[in-house]
Amino acid sequence: MASTFGRGSARRELYRRLLEHCLSDQELSEEETADIGHLQRVLLLADTDAAEVHDQVARAVYGQAIDQVLADHRLDPEEAEFLRRLGGALALPEAERDHLYGEGAHRARQRFLQRTLAHDSTLVAGRDRVVELSGSSARSLEDAIQRALADAVIAVPDLRHFEVTKIHGALEGGAVARWEVSLRARFGAPE
Repeated sequence: MASTFGRGSARRELYRRLLEHCLSDQELSEEETADIGHLQRVLLLADTDAAEVHDQVARAVYGQAIDQVLADHRLDPEEAEFLRRLGGALALPEAERDHLYGEGAHRARQRFLQRTLAHDSTLVAGRDRVVELSGSSARSLEDAIQRALADAVIAVPDLRHFEVTKIHGALEGGAVARWEVSLRARFGAPE
């Protein structure tokens, strides 16, 4: 039997697969919990091994949930509550949740910067970088600008300056129905 399972790695992998499958919907039902416990007993998997696999899978699932929630660079109250519940269901300590959230926020910021860094940032003197943003609003030009900046200031808190590069609009019945703006915003490059 030792050659079949080789130091428990095959047993751990089987246990990991079931746990990942059960957590694919980011929830663990009572039935799934019972199935996981049953598999642990059938595989003769030590509690320490099961706990280690659970911790690894829980961190991965929580990290994926953070990436999904921060895809729009915002954490609204419903999303914060979802993460709180998920972290509790995964039995992740609060310090670990905070650490994973910090990593996720950093990844979201990097994705935002990769998408929006202007190609001609070499025109900006010194250490500044430029992001190109766009926004739209049916209410006003100012609201369109605010909407363009809203995601940017969350992802890049050190934005210092912006300029409106284009203003567009749509008319309906002879009145402005929608304002659309393009802007460039500057921030200092990390040292």
